[in-house]
Amino acid sequence: MNTLHRAMISWISPDDGGRKVPPSGPSYTTVARFEEDERWNESAWSLVVNFEKRFKDPRLLLASIRFLADEAPHDLLHHGSRFELFEGRKRVAKGIVLPPTITVPEEINDFESALIG
Repeated sequence: MNTLHRAMISWISPDDGGRKVPPSGPSYTTVARFEEDERWNESAWSLVVNFEKRFKDPRLLLASIRFLADEAPHDLLHHGSRFELFEGRKRVAKGIVLPPTITVPEEINDFESALIG
């Protein structure tokens, strides 16, 4: 069972070691590390990110996400879980899984952006 979840993703700036430009989409697949995953050093799982909405701030993205592999630890994908996206050893984005019932505003203000990361 590989269900979709919605997430807010914040791309890390190049000055902080992230990508020069966020990926153009419409989808992107890379390795994810979940904050609560104690097995991160033993195994890594790829996350498929489907772009749903971009905001005025080009670092921010609303996306639907799912694991690439069916046998991935799906218990990590629950609302409130935080994750990071990696390209090799480079951390390129941070994200948070949203509750299914939340309404995402048309634009994200600085305070909301700071909560995402």
